[in-house]
Amino acid sequence: MPVPPTEGSLPASTVRALQACAEKHAGRLGRHAYEIDFQVELTDNQVSKVRPKGPRLDDAGLERCMLDALRTMADAGYTPNPDELISRGGLLPARGLLANVSVISQLIRLAPLIVSASGVTIVVGVAVLVVAAAVSLKDAADEDAEKERCKKVKQGCIEFCADTTLHQGMHEPHFTRCLRACMEKANCP
Repeated sequence: MPVPPTEGSLPASTVRALQACAEKHAGRLGRHAYEIDFQVELTDNQVSKVRPKGPRLDDAGLERCMLDALRTMADAGYTPNPDELISRGGLLPARGLLANVSVISQLIRLAPLIVSASGVTIVVGVAVLVVAAAVSLKDAADEDAEKERCKKVKQGCIEFCADTTLHQGMHEPHFTRCLRACMEKANCP
């Protein structure tokens, strides 16, 4: 399964916060090297969810501190280009207008960050799932474009679910549930 290319990096304030977490808690870790991955979901330019993926750290306090640092992460330009939203119909309309709302999602894998303290090195991987609402004012004539959008969404969902279920040793039913939920979230059948 292809992995999304690395795009961008964490904002400097988030890097400082993660380093501060390591400096505060790393002395309690049992090994000298760790890797931890997080998925950050951005909705409406705000962090809506953060969760660890894969192997966890030995210290819950350090992990909580890192989760908190990522929850306050700034958007850093990860949201879709406004031109992309307009090509799909535009931003959310003022009250009273009728339109079809769709969700655009994109998975962005950031460059890994290395933090160290007390002789411990931690490689922090972050994947940002960007979820943005767009409005379609178009009619059924644009059905082919919608099918193509859902095809792209499905490919992104397959990659996301394979990474979060199959690569973590979970069985096929978990993958199917994940794929269905991801597709529904993007309003794709």
